[in-house]
Amino acid sequence: MTPTLAVKLVIDGRHFGGIEAHLCLLYQRLHQQRVPCQLVLLSAYSESSFKTQLKLQKIPFIELKGSWLSKLRQLAALSHHSVLHSHGYKANVLTRLACRLSGTRPVATFHAGEPGQGRLAWYNRLDKGSARFSLNVAVSRAIAERVPGPCPVIRNFVSLAATEARTPSSCLRVGFIGRYCRDKGFDRFCRLSQQLPQYQWHSFGQGPLSGHIDGNAIIDHGHVHDIGRHLANLDLLVMPSRFEGLPLAALEAMAAELPIIAYDVGDLTQLVNHQVGALIDAGNHRAMIEAIEHFATLNHQQRQHLGQQARARVEREWNGQATLATYLSLYRQAGQFTPAARPAFFDRWLKG
Repeated sequence: MTPTLAVKLVIDGRHFGGIEAHLCLLYQRLHQQRVPCQLVLLSAYSESSFKTQLKLQKIPFIELKGSWLSKLRQLAALSHHSVLHSHGYKANVLTRLACRLSGTRPVATFHAGEPGQGRLAWYNRLDKGSARFSLNVAVSRAIAERVPGPCPVIRNFVSLAATEARTPSSCLRVGFIGRYCRDKGFDRFCRLSQQLPQYQWHSFGQGPLSGHIDGNAIIDHGHVHDIGRHLANLDLLVMPSRFEGLPLAALEAMAAELPIIAYDVGDLTQLVNHQVGALIDAGNHRAMIEAIEHFATLNHQQRQHLGQQARARVEREWNGQATLATYLSLYRQAGQFTPAARPAFFDRWLKG
């Protein structure tokens, strides 16, 4: 990495979720490597849980303003002095277009495993279709296989902070972390809470299915800024997802020594097995219920052993070192890209 080469991490940035948490961690790793880095938010949202998180972590960011043509110009201008690294459908597409106009090459990370519907499905197709104009990586094998051209798989990672002691409870405390949407299976989580009312159910997040909480005995914490502190007040994380890449929530739970029961979707098979909880055939609701009921019969020492093995697995295999090396290599490739000659009117347009 040359000393003058800076990195701009580009994202929509309206909400705080797994992708946004990945960017915060990536910024911290790049900062430790003395790589100049800044986040670029595509829009100036008046209310953004992601902006709140960035301010809490003292991560520098800028917001693009004006029309989409103006934002395209701004991204193109940024690409002259920095490598643009985009995350998410919208950011990937707009960044590739800006870099095509400026004659530079961006880096893109494919995070989402769900195909989406409506406008999201359209963005998904456009994202895949324009992938040849960037250097790409994906967070799971299933996602990488749907990206045309070379797309190595990286391992998501978390900060391995000291774990907090788990507070004891006479009642099994089951948690859900993520966006309250169908792809993450939040409706399934709500159904589980209805069928197993003898346990205590906690949800952390936000999303379009928030209304499903009504009528359920779920303790909804909404979006929280320090999920690690709350994980110590849970006994089990349930992931009833329909689509996944490699969810950061699972890594955060395992790093906090919290056992997991999950459906076998995306690359969760690399993370979860009987040594750290249970991996259930995708969509097998009865098996999910049985696994939770079995976990409830385990004593404190058995649960603690599962949690310790989960933490050890993350420390060994998801520490972020290989992922950072891959990113730095891609940044060097992007920085050395030699563009083809560009018509003069493009330069005049970029200058406004």
